[in-house]
Amino acid sequence: MKRLFLKGVSPVLAVVLLTAITIGIVATAYYGISSLTHEAAESSKKPIKQQFDVMGTKLKIDVFGNCKIYLRNKGTKDVPIEVVSFYANEIPVNPAPSTGIIKKGAVQEINFTDLSPGRYKLLVKVYENTMDFGYLTCEAPSTCGNGVFNPGQEECEKDIATTNNPNCPIETTTFCDTTNKRYGTRSLHETCTEMCSCTEEAWSWDTGTNPGDPYCNNCVHCGDGDCNCGENSTTCPGDCGLPPVMAFTCAIINAGACADTIVLRVSNTTNAHVGTKDNSTYNKVLCCSAGTGINLYVNIKDGCNATETGLLSLSSLDNSYVEVYNSSNPGNPSPNYDNDVCLSTDSGSLTCQFIEGASCPFGFNEIISLSRITSAHLGEKGDYPVKVCCKSS
Repeated sequence: MKRLFLKGVSPVLAVVLLTAITIGIVATAYYGISSLTHEAAESSKKPIKQQFDVMGTKLKIDVFGNCKIYLRNKGTKDVPIEVVSFYANEIPVNPAPSTGIIKKGAVQEINFTDLSPGRYKLLVKVYENTMDFGYLTCEAPSTCGNGVFNPGQEECEKDIATTNNPNCPIETTTFCDTTNKRYGTRSLHETCTEMCSCTEEAWSWDTGTNPGDPYCNNCVHCGDGDCNCGENSTTCPGDCGLPPVMAFTCAIINAGACADTIVLRVSNTTNAHVGTKDNSTYNKVLCCSAGTGINLYVNIKDGCNATETGLLSLSSLDNSYVEVYNSSNPGNPSPNYDNDVCLSTDSGSLTCQFIEGASCPFGFNEIISLSRITSAHLGEKGDYPVKVCCKSS
């Protein structure tokens, strides 16, 4: 029988092959297990880091500006701007800058250039945790530097490098603000610096009460709504009102209908006894006016002074007879009665006199009439021969 003889593998080679196969299997298993372990560890670290960052972060809004805020880092670590989210009326908005670091204790200016003019509720969040909130106002862009000054709204740009800001009014430019009674010129406040505010540095802030201030000297102020800068009712009636019109008139009417000055109370429109306003109960009155914008004053006393004119004289303070007041006899104008009715005004002059059996002199108007010179009854003009005539000027 024929035998087959097979050539075997060398023992040394077999050992080498077995060793290599074993090392390969072990290495593959090691790296596979190591990779899984590393991924699991990294995955478990992420929420811890996130929680740590939130717990160590504290951001507060220091100041609200025009479409910008100043955000202060009050936490214990630096904060990347990338982890901070901003919401205007609950809608995400882009900050500028959008990258960078807010150092611990530092303040970062954050601008919101994409927002339209308006008012917004602004929320500041880190990992969806609210840090702070408030209300942000965005105004229309400044027109400072366009050659037209917009008082009360413009603010010069603060990053101009020069010390003579070209965005502020030039020194020879002037403005009149009649609404706020101001005169505007940059020269009133020296140079217009790089940090200048057009509103603060361009206006005189004079109120127009002093006739010598810049507003009064440089602005056409008649028409600004205030009687100022030395104006009066004649030079500027629109601001100061129409000038007083002196026109002394009287009428006997019911007391409740008198909108002017009650001079006397009377028992009737004619054949009347009289009394003073405060000492009589007669329902009819002698109601008089000195003219538009002029006050009339009444004094009952013995003898009128140089600033007053005598209308007539009373025998008593109520249920009285009357007597003429003879101003041409200043030593004894009313010889029989001591209760003289003295009139005066706060503007112009008033003069009264009596005349018997004739018309009032030129320029005088008949106010009332008396039945005689003394111990008389009083009536309306034209009722009796003794006339009391007055004129104002």
